Amino acid sequence: MKKEAPKKKSGKLSIIKVIVVLFFFIGMFCHGQALYLYRDTLLHWSFYLLILLLGSALFAPLTRKIFHDKKDSRQLLVHFFMNLWGYSGLILFIFFGLNFYYPKEEQKIFKCKILQTGHLLKPKISCASPYADVALNGRKYRIIFPCDYQFKEDKFVILTLQKGLWGLDIITDKKTLPN
Repeated sequence: MKKEAPKKKSGKLSIIKVIVVLFFFIGMFCHGQALYLYRDTLLHWSFYLLILLLGSALFAPLTRKIFHDKKDSRQLLVHFFMNLWGYSGLILFIFFGLNFYYPKEEQKIFKCKILQTGHLLKPKISCASPYADVALNGRKYRIIFPCDYQFKEDKFVILTLQKGLWGLDIITDKKTLPN
């Protein structure tokens, strides 16, 4: 009796997996860029999380056949994280990018009292960004400044805001005042 040679998997599936992984890394990059756009958008963090989860749910049916194997439960976890952090990053970047880069013409200037100042956690490859917590329209917002910025005796932040494409307020300029 002849031994049957093992069947080779078609190259088409491996090309699809390469494309999926490539989109994942592009999505991770876009997720990082979306975080920087989010910093200049006056929006509650729960809305960011909602877009992240909805983006993951949107991509789940599209990537299910590629990562779903009934024999291996770890692939379900890989599928979840790839959808959550990679593919949702594409959705976040498109959403925040369109809002940020296509603002409406009208600008409004607000003088906000600084409630508290501090620094964000310092990552290994960057600085600990300084921030000021301010009150605007009855809500508390964290305004993040460039790495080299130092608060002296500043009591107020002057914010220049515009409405973005989706109607969300974006910060186009921020300055501090001592009095």
